[in-house]
This record gives sequence, C-alpha cells and structure tokens, in this order.
Amino acid sequence: MSFKLKRRNDFISGVVLSNLNGWVLIQRYVDYRIDGYCIIKSDLITEQVSGDKEKLASKIIKKKYGVGTGEGPIKLTNLEEMLQNIQQKYHLIQLDNKKGDAFDVVKYLGAEKSLYTFRELTINGKWRFKLRLPSEEFSVISFNNDYLDSLLLII
Repeated sequence: MSFKLKRRNDFISGVVLSNLNGWVLIQRYVDYRIDGYCIIKSDLITEQVSGDKEKLASKIIKKKYGVGTGEGPIKLTNLEEMLQNIQQKYHLIQLDNKKGDAFDVVKYLGAEKSLYTFRELTINGKWRFKLRLPSEEFSVISFNNDYLDSLLLII
C-alpha cells in the first residue's frame, strides 16, 4: 500500500503490519526490497493507494521476505513507549519533517512536559545538539532501515 501525507509530495510504500491508536506501522519497501519500518500518524494520511503496482509489490515482498506474518517489531501504544522501544532495540530513529523533504537522525533521550528530547546525529556520524519536539512535530518515524544501519557502523 502507498500512503500520501499532508504537506508531502511523495508517497510512502509498504506492507501494513498494524493500525492502532492513531498510528500505522508498515514494513517499508523500495524497488521490491525491504528497507526498515515506518510509523505514520494516521490523521496525516490523505490518501491510501492499493493499485496494481502496490498489489504486485506487496505480493513479491510477502513471498520474498515472509512479511505480514506474525507481529511487528514494536507495538503501537503511546508515542513515548514506542520511542523507548525503538531506541532500546534499534538505537537510531529517523524523524521526517512534515513536508517530507528532510529528516533528522536521532537518539531518543526521554520526554518531559509533553516535549520529547533527542540527540541529533550528523551525516558524518557525529553527535550534535539536543532537539526538544512536541508530539505535533511527529509525522513519520522510521527505524531499522539501511541508512540508519549504515550509520550505526560508524558511531
């Protein structure tokens, strides 16, 4: 399935693993290859496409990787618990901006007074400053993708 989000020009494609508590968890694919997971805020989805292209890709991904069987890597609960679980299991998180044209690679540090705190990682694998973001800033949370796994090798 492909998802179009508010204020984004591109679609996000993947196999839906779970849809609970205002979030959709997908196993993302690119060119018939699995590339991590995305959690998408449900109320930002403006269009869901399940055309011939998506059906073929989903069929190939399911046969190739066995996706869609069993549980997803995390449970869709509340934002803080999801971030803690991702951080504990995968170590790096990719937070897309609302336009979908940029993202931050971060380490989750915790939440305080409805602000979520992260340490930002540069493209060179160096830790930079802390980010404090309200939940409204979250649209797509990605983890366990090739880019993040590659950065883990150099930090």
